[in-house]
Amino acid sequence: MKKPYVIAINGVSGAGKTALSERLASTLPNAALFRFDDFDASNVYPEDFYEWTMRGGELTEFDCPGMAAAVEKEIRRLKAEGATDINTYGVR
Repeated sequence: MKKPYVIAINGVSGAGKTALSERLASTLPNAALFRFDDFDASNVYPEDFYEWTMRGGELTEFDCPGMAAAVEKEIRRLKAEGATDINTYGVR
């Protein structure tokens, strides 16, 4: 299995992030797609993004347990299929 890629897409509301990510996922072999909004019920993040940005944008103020669990599940699946070159940061 080849080394997997992580592609992050960011943009303002209405920029086309969903359309682009869905298109990429449909054309890339063995792709997994994780969208922040799909896990909104479990996400914890600053209420005021402007204020958060002005304070320096500390990423530790975000907690996305639902997305983390989905990514960990995908990493386990890839490892079970023989992927060896994945930096898992502690995921078993």
